[in-house]
Amino acid sequence: MTAMSGCTASATVDGGGGGGGTTVPTTCGRDSSVAGCVGSSVGYSCSGSEGPTDGDSSLNCSGGVAGANGDTLYCCIQASSVSSIGCSSDSTITTCGGSSFGFSCTGSERPDQSDTSLVCSAGVAGTSGNTEYCCASYVASSSTCTEDTTVQCAVSVIGFSCSGTDTPAQANASLTCSSGTAGGTGTAYCCQSGGTMTMTTTPACAVDGSVSCSGSTGYTCTGGATPDATRSCGASTPGAASGSLSYCCNPNSTTTSACTADTGVTCTAPSTGYTCTGTATPDPSLSCGSGTANGSAQSYCCNAATTTAGCMADSTVTGCVAGSDGYSCTGGMSPETSTLLCGSGMASTTSGVTDYCCTPN
Repeated sequence: MTAMSGCTASATVDGGGGGGGTTVPTTCGRDSSVAGCVGSSVGYSCSGSEGPTDGDSSLNCSGGVAGANGDTLYCCIQASSVSSIGCSSDSTITTCGGSSFGFSCTGSERPDQSDTSLVCSAGVAGTSGNTEYCCASYVASSSTCTEDTTVQCAVSVIGFSCSGTDTPAQANASLTCSSGTAGGTGTAYCCQSGGTMTMTTTPACAVDGSVSCSGSTGYTCTGGATPDATRSCGASTPGAASGSLSYCCNPNSTTTSACTADTGVTCTAPSTGYTCTGTATPDPSLSCGSGTANGSAQSYCCNAATTTAGCMADSTVTGCVAGSDGYSCTGGMSPETSTLLCGSGMASTTSGVTDYCCTPN
């Protein structure tokens, strides 16, 4: 953390970072130039070995960092802002750097649930059954970036999601952040106050049964990860958690040897793109729209074939626009389901059969 500071001989503190008339040590004074002291947090610079809390127990202060003039810099807030939910300042948490605060909490609540001027890391188990957090002061109104607990960051590091070109450091200059990772609802960052390390979000994908897929398997990924190469997946859609992306996937083996999944083919989710060479077509277990020329090959948008009894995917049906699939039905049945929208039936060249053009819903 870089900050210019100036020490004063004495300070009697009123409001803000003090306890309303209580006195911090005479070697400490308020210092508005301390980086990271934003919102309700107040900056102090101290020239001796004592910190602001040595004279005012109502304060909760960050671990001191060296200033430019040989002094020690602190950011302080009122300890009472989190005490009502069973949280207290904990100077033994050594992983909280810069202008961030260490807290220990006995319940399930986080410090930022009581004091909304704080943003906090994910909690880690303490030695006495408590949960430990590192938190920083933050003014959300000065940036589109908001705290995002779904971003997977290292211990004591705070996750954020941002829109556009905004970064968390615009709201708190003491934050050092990872390079942004694009997600479904913005750009994810991992940030630490006063940190100098290179931090990255931890990518991960997992099967997610809550993702609505037609005959394929749903996955949700975080941190910019994508499902592994053994899967053929459709276009991503924003996941339920902020910054996550969801996919509908099939094993690569569902296409013939001359057809391969092709993410370069533009398809509407949950359709998956395939490109086939020679005379090959995608596997019959897939329902595909009309092929479009892709150099000397043909590209398709496909879904797992799921429809009503008496109907089947039929690539010979003509008149279907790109992206829609042909179906043939007997016995007056319609292929339309909750996941498949179909147009009006068309007379087929085969007696007793009705053709349809359908698109995934």
